Amino acid sequence: MKVVLFTSRKSGAFPIIPRWELVCASLDSIGQKGLNPFDLCYLDIDGLEDAHCKKLLKKMRSSYERLPWGVLDTQGQAQDPAWFFHEGAADYIGPASVAEGLTNQRWKRIQEFWSRLRSVAEGGEGNLRSAAAAVCEEPPAFPGWHAVKSGTVYPFYLLYIGPENQGSLKSSLGEKRFADLQNRLQQYLTQTFSAADALLWMQNDAAFLFLIPPEREKASYAVEQCLRIGLNQALVSYERLLLDFTLPLVAALHYAEIPFQPPGKTGTIVAEGINFIFHLAYQRASGGRLTLSDAAEQAIPPPLRDLFKCAEPFEGKKILESRRFL
Repeated sequence: MKVVLFTSRKSGAFPIIPRWELVCASLDSIGQKGLNPFDLCYLDIDGLEDAHCKKLLKKMRSSYERLPWGVLDTQGQAQDPAWFFHEGAADYIGPASVAEGLTNQRWKRIQEFWSRLRSVAEGGEGNLRSAAAAVCEEPPAFPGWHAVKSGTVYPFYLLYIGPENQGSLKSSLGEKRFADLQNRLQQYLTQTFSAADALLWMQNDAAFLFLIPPEREKASYAVEQCLRIGLNQALVSYERLLLDFTLPLVAALHYAEIPFQPPGKTGTIVAEGINFIFHLAYQRASGGRLTLSDAAEQAIPPPLRDLFKCAEPFEGKKILESRRFL
């Protein structure tokens, strides 16, 4: 099997499946008949001006209508990676995923996504560009918490945040001081994520699970706030939580469809997404950084992508985590 990388760099290779062949070709060779048949191609946009990039993408789309193609963005210069998918791309490899490269799992996801594109296009949507827009569009506008009915299955971003080593913290502080910490932390976090329209959905001692509407801008705001909390954890601990020591907070973010119930009535809910966010928080995430599943990767604001790196997979899912702040 063969992958072609269209690039202006002398060395633009990235890791691929070992049994695959990678060929680097010039940007001028896009659409030319001299290339031998291949299975997948990427456009390396590093250093390309916006107008030139759009021109090349148009050429990619028209030249390889029957083949999946993607974008390689090692520097994270794209302001809106989702735009590539709306133009018909089947993959986007940014700074957070370039080290991992093209793996068997990624190729499987590309094939599944490409199959959906072909199915929608052949079903009457017109061309692949309009089909891509149909496949990639976000869920309908969130109607507001008051309009979400009990039992409705709905996609949400699930944000867990709470103290590291909560059990030992409760023992060391004592009942009264720990109760004071609970109240201060709840007030601080509720205020911090209010602009994301976050709903405090579950609480376990001083750990909290928020639901965030399935809107990328609101989830991106929450990601930024989690990074700020990690960066300012000493200040938050002393001034907002009134502690005499620095308290690292564990933060984890996932995106999943779950059956909604109002706060206080969630005890009977069974959902894989809820189990996963708690497993991720308790077993993988650590204090002072934000850990995300690949389902929530789109919430990372493009200017902040360099602050995240790939971590070891967890329960079969790709994981990213923010770099530690010194």
